[in-house]
Amino acid sequence: MNCHACDHPYDPPEGLLHRCPRCGHGFRPFDGDPIAFHATEYRKSFRRDTREIDEHGRPTPLFHKMRKGIVRKRARLVKPYLRATDRCLDIGAGAGTFCAEIRKRVASIECTELDENLAAESRRLGFPTRTGDFLAMDFDGPFDVVFAWHVLEHVEDARAFVERAMRLARRHVIIEVPWKRRVPEGFDGHYHYFSEPSLRLVLREPRVIDVRDGVQAPALFAVARGGAT
Repeated sequence: MNCHACDHPYDPPEGLLHRCPRCGHGFRPFDGDPIAFHATEYRKSFRRDTREIDEHGRPTPLFHKMRKGIVRKRARLVKPYLRATDRCLDIGAGAGTFCAEIRKRVASIECTELDENLAAESRRLGFPTRTGDFLAMDFDGPFDVVFAWHVLEHVEDARAFVERAMRLARRHVIIEVPWKRRVPEGFDGHYHYFSEPSLRLVLREPRVIDVRDGVQAPALFAVARGGAT
């Protein structure tokens, strides 16, 4: 198997992880259906507080409250890249918490989300929200800025994801991914374990404008130029 970032052969796997000796990228295979896993299981197992999702799987007000500090920091990071006339897309938007934080800074925001309960909350907040596989979706024209917060590590074909995002973005693709993260015993939705070099490669290095420490530390925040690749 070759590296998903630089195409160099991976080293023999160490337990569950394949590691690239050239760029440091890590990849963990998963035999199940990733769309089904994220739509039905991910939010059940990985949440900040058990009270943020009710017994019907719907987000409570606590869901937004627990993310308020994170989205405010994200809003400060992206402020230099936004214009009041921007049409934006947030991929994997959850319940729309980040979108609600920046909605007054841009003209419009659309969302995608795999979890139907979270998508319903995002729609309740006023954001058009699609459910399903981002790579299979049809969109009505391009966006100015495309966001993907802690999404890319969950997508097996990270290059195809980035290519689609860049084709949809007229100006910027803004991404944050975990960094230097321990590999858990059970699959938690993460296919990819990025190094800074591997993230730059997946984002097509000449297009990368900024890479720095992200909000959900340890994480990497990156901005790349949009447009057809």
